[in-house]
Amino acid sequence: MLQAAVAASWAARTVMGPAKLPTIISHYTMKSYNLRPYLIMVTVAMSLFICSFPIRHVSFYDAAYAESICFFGVAWYFASKSSQQGTSLIGIVVALSLGRFLLEIPGRLTYIICGQFELYHLMPMTSMLIPFITASTVSLAVLCWHEKRPATYVLSTIIILLLCSVAHQLWLTNMLEIRHGMY
Repeated sequence: MLQAAVAASWAARTVMGPAKLPTIISHYTMKSYNLRPYLIMVTVAMSLFICSFPIRHVSFYDAAYAESICFFGVAWYFASKSSQQGTSLIGIVVALSLGRFLLEIPGRLTYIICGQFELYHLMPMTSMLIPFITASTVSLAVLCWHEKRPATYVLSTIIILLLCSVAHQLWLTNMLEIRHGMY
């Protein structure tokens, strides 16, 4: 029965012409999901990561603040357009976080696979907190847009500032102590 419905849907789509947007048909609900907005979000997140990457060579702190501000704004923008695009808020968080992580994963894996992990065993770990801060910022931005209460804005700002300053300072201090054998 389910296969017949999928075949009928596919036949109707081919008669009407090719689909204009990439879609996924859920076999449970038979709803068609539009992937184009999510692909745009992943691409925008990748572009933001590439644009903010040179800041890491100057300072990890500056990179954390810059990425937090940029990703907060982008997440806020896509959340405000979610009703027009037909996207879910959880999908926005997942797409932006995925776009942020996709380009970083191969770089971290090459340290481990190429054998440099033994020589610089904590080098990839020193910047590992920045993706966590970015994912938290995206989640908090979507939460702020959804709730629209002053207390949510204040609490989210405090959490982001604490993550970018205090948590990041503690993380880097511990990584340097472990790396130099002081721990």
